[in-house]
Amino acid sequence: MYCSATDSSTTTFGGFYTGNGCQANVRGLRTKTVDFFSSVASEDFDVICLTETWLCEQIDSSDLFDDRYLVFRKDRDSSTSYCKRGGGVIVAIKKNVSASQIHVPLINLECIWISVKLKFGKKVALCVLYLPPASGIDSDVDDAIYNSYNRLDDAFVRTVPLKRAITKKFPFWYSVETKRLLRRKEIVRRLLLRHRNPVFIDEFRSSRTSVKFCIKRDHGNYLHLIEKDLISEPKKFWSHFKKDKNNNHLTDKLYYNDKYFTSDIDTANAYADYSCSVFKPCSEYDSNDSVNFNGFGDFFGIDTIIYDDVVVAFKELKST
Repeated sequence: MYCSATDSSTTTFGGFYTGNGCQANVRGLRTKTVDFFSSVASEDFDVICLTETWLCEQIDSSDLFDDRYLVFRKDRDSSTSYCKRGGGVIVAIKKNVSASQIHVPLINLECIWISVKLKFGKKVALCVLYLPPASGIDSDVDDAIYNSYNRLDDAFVRTVPLKRAITKKFPFWYSVETKRLLRRKEIVRRLLLRHRNPVFIDEFRSSRTSVKFCIKRDHGNYLHLIEKDLISEPKKFWSHFKKDKNNNHLTDKLYYNDKYFTSDIDTANAYADYSCSVFKPCSEYDSNDSVNFNGFGDFFGIDTIIYDDVVVAFKELKST
């Protein structure tokens, strides 16, 4: 697959049209989340493939992509790599495209395999792989890649449909002005690709700058309204929170005490161990240690709670 990393080019497989895509080696996104979010929101790529993301668990995928995309990512695992920083791959696919991750048991390899469902029940496998410069590879890797590309081209020629379903949808917080500028930018982009007129180059650059500015403004206004109405209308906040979190996959492992836990039982035991480390057992509780809520202390007491108390407390809660 070849996609332009600087403009919205057509992705082709064996001469067959499949949609707009973007592939780039970004060399770190930790300090570029705001600018990257605006850049993605100003375009209409169907597939975005990135390598060397340098991301970690503290950076959420919703900080990089808006709610049009389903995001798959694999950050560098410091426990299995000699380099603690760098690396990492990420794939973002439009939600109108049926896609799911293929779990491949390659522990020390930074790659993501995605199964994309096409029309007529056909499927295609998409792989995004990053090989660090110091990786040891065999001398015949060029031949292997050449054969792999030939097989992929043959598969696409036989299975990928020529027609593409056009389904474009803007995030709901886009203003009318932003939508108008995006449509105009797309028209100018097509004229530029067709005629290569310097006038269109200047207009396209101006439109792209205006679009990014408007998207930042609209997104900031949207977040400001949510924060402003947090007390009076908390449903807006939780709707925004769920929408962002549903855009991503929950992590399949827990890191605790310099170890990774993957099974449900080990994860639950790790949480229990952490709780035991920060709370005192009931046998060691002394009522003299309980905190006065007007002051400070290390402990606070909880009286006996029965089922009826919980029912009464729920009835007193507000409907919101």
